[in-house]
Amino acid sequence: MAFVLYSCKDNSTLVGAGLLKNDYLHVKQLDSYADSIHQTSKYAKEVVPLGASNYLYVGKAANVQASALVKYAIYLPDSVLTDINNNAVSVINANITFQTAYTFGDSNAAFDFSVHKVNSLWTQIGFDADSTLNLDPTDISSNHQISDSLVNANISNSLVTNWLKEINDSTYSSDYGICLSPSSGTQKVVGFEILNSSLTAASSLQIVLQKPGVYTDTLLFYPLQSTSVVSGNLPTAVKGDMFVQSSLLINSKLWFDVSSIPKNATINNAELTLTKDSVSTITGNTYINALSVYKLADSTTNVLSDSNNVFVLTGSGNIFRGSITTFVQSWVDKGNNQGLLISTNTPLNGLELFAIKNSSASDLSVRPRLQITYTINN
Repeated sequence: MAFVLYSCKDNSTLVGAGLLKNDYLHVKQLDSYADSIHQTSKYAKEVVPLGASNYLYVGKAANVQASALVKYAIYLPDSVLTDINNNAVSVINANITFQTAYTFGDSNAAFDFSVHKVNSLWTQIGFDADSTLNLDPTDISSNHQISDSLVNANISNSLVTNWLKEINDSTYSSDYGICLSPSSGTQKVVGFEILNSSLTAASSLQIVLQKPGVYTDTLLFYPLQSTSVVSGNLPTAVKGDMFVQSSLLINSKLWFDVSSIPKNATINNAELTLTKDSVSTITGNTYINALSVYKLADSTTNVLSDSNNVFVLTGSGNIFRGSITTFVQSWVDKGNNQGLLISTNTPLNGLELFAIKNSSASDLSVRPRLQITYTINN
């Protein structure tokens, strides 16, 4: 069945105008670029423990230097402990192995390290770059074997012997593990896996014990605790840039004035767009090309309103873009617009440094842009 509709041109225009008056004129838009609304931005470094990271970092590149702390879980049968305490058995070889999974900086650049005995207590959960650590200055490693996928080195037999004796004899110095530090000529950072694809430890300590004329035994131990210490300065800012970086950790804060939106408005959509400065951005051999956005409850102390409420800005070319509709609705409904915290998508994994055009960039088109569509309710 077909329907044929006839209309007069003038009447049609009047009807259309009536519809716009009743409905569509209540839909508004606010665009930080087109409407030149006020915005501010800045960035700062925050020191956090890296014990929850997927990697152990060692090396130097760009604005960072990284060292790794490892303490192994060593357990021995009573019979072997008796032989050790009676000096009837000796450590004839001790070897540490790490699997490489990540590189920051030029992958072909020089890399080497030293290993040091740790003389003070540390914990995986609480230790960070501002914590105090007592290291023996002597390098206890030798015979370094470094490839793209594996790093091997021998460590002091006497140190490992003391670790074994300490299990039953507290007169020996405490086992606080070892620290791997980058050598002076190192020009990249290597990330060692903590767990491999089968979820087993990706690094190990191999000890060869020998009781002359009785046995030679090879024992394998895995880390009990491990963490990285990443230090460095804020990158020198090119005028018009702000930064976010994983692990160091650098975050940016961003604020837009949305006070012109009426309190009874419904936010239909709010899209945030950030522009990357590709010249000043440095990434590793593997990374997630995205940023995370949180709503701040206090911009002075950087307290988040809800750390689990996060939006992702997906990267494509030099643009990061995503919706932050819920955040803007909250500002309209409740006030207290403290702005946004911008971080990398993996703040504890990798060392990615993203340079982003800030609120004072000379080119207005590359400044952070917030585009809001909202409806005014009667």
